[in-house]
Amino acid sequence: MSSNIITPGLLSIKQFIHNHVDRRFTVDQDLAFKTSLASFKRHEIITPYGAVENYGYYLLEGLVKISTFREDGEERILDFFMPGQFFSSYYSFLFRETSDVQVTAMRNCRVECIHYNDIMAAYEDDLISNKFGRIVTQYYYGEKTKREKQFLKLSAEQRYQILITMRPDLVALLKHKDIALYLGIKPGSLSRIINPE
Repeated sequence: MSSNIITPGLLSIKQFIHNHVDRRFTVDQDLAFKTSLASFKRHEIITPYGAVENYGYYLLEGLVKISTFREDGEERILDFFMPGQFFSSYYSFLFRETSDVQVTAMRNCRVECIHYNDIMAAYEDDLISNKFGRIVTQYYYGEKTKREKQFLKLSAEQRYQILITMRPDLVALLKHKDIALYLGIKPGSLSRIINPE
């Protein structure tokens, strides 16, 4: 399986499991855990700072950001999520601690939700659920590690080039300010990167 498990246009967690976890699983089968559908309006906070994350989300429509604030009050965007991706205040979800990030809908969103208690109960005796959890966790870890290495090794210009090469569909949806916050630079610095003259 490739490290990229973003699947644009994928319609459900069941389809994700069929494509990435076990081809023998069909969308007609029941999952060992419950899912529910939810909607969030543009700018609505999905998970606020200080809350314990109870859900893992699969994005069906919309755009989501996960951000944090520095001590000086400046926002830093940690990641963006598009349809076909899982998102959550993941550390809070896994370790049942209060969230040190905020999850926000950047556009109107529809999501499929998995409650923490339901997935943990499914892990007890269902192999597909266990494999599903492992694959999603590996993806999160891989993406986080890759991004940390980019911040340590690459210049803002190099990180921008990677972003526009690897995620042009995302860049097309974002304001320059959001791209700058994601790259860890000021909007003026981003303008100089885009227009070096």
